[in-house]
Amino acid sequence: MISRLIKNYDPSAPFQSLKPLVEIYKNMKALPPGYWRDEKLKETLALIQDCSGLWLEATVPQGYALRNQTIPVTLRVVNRAPVSIQVNSVSLNRQDTSWNQPLEPGVDYSLVRWISLRDLPVSQPYWLVEPMSTGSYNVQDQTLIGKPQNPPALEAVFNIRLYGELFTWQQPVYYKHTDA
Repeated sequence: MISRLIKNYDPSAPFQSLKPLVEIYKNMKALPPGYWRDEKLKETLALIQDCSGLWLEATVPQGYALRNQTIPVTLRVVNRAPVSIQVNSVSLNRQDTSWNQPLEPGVDYSLVRWISLRDLPVSQPYWLVEPMSTGSYNVQDQTLIGKPQNPPALEAVFNIRLYGELFTWQQPVYYKHTDA
């Protein structure tokens, strides 16, 4: 199945590989859980998004916010391939929004959702969360050491239906700006 997909791949029309990729994804999901299965599922999911040309974005209008503030998040979705794709729902900060929007190719769909930042911790560099000891920073989560930035403070979770299968993609919410 994979060899046939590679052999028939057309770089000028990557969307033609979507149906076989979805089948491969379904077959892998049926395998017993394990490290390599999970890694290959993630890689296949990324391939599906890349081949679909699906553009997912979540942005805020300002670069900072206060803890108890409510902010607008603009969710954008663009289907750049001539295939049937539908956004089922989007989740922000554990607040689900049913969208149920079939995506026409080349059309920019957007939705604004106001979310409360009440339950989010203050975002700051991970090495400054704990008080500094003499000559070094104290970092509780050692897996963060060496990373240039924190994980995103807020993520949008898009649930998308493609060829009958429901896929979940996460996108960090970010401040989008231009130099003036």
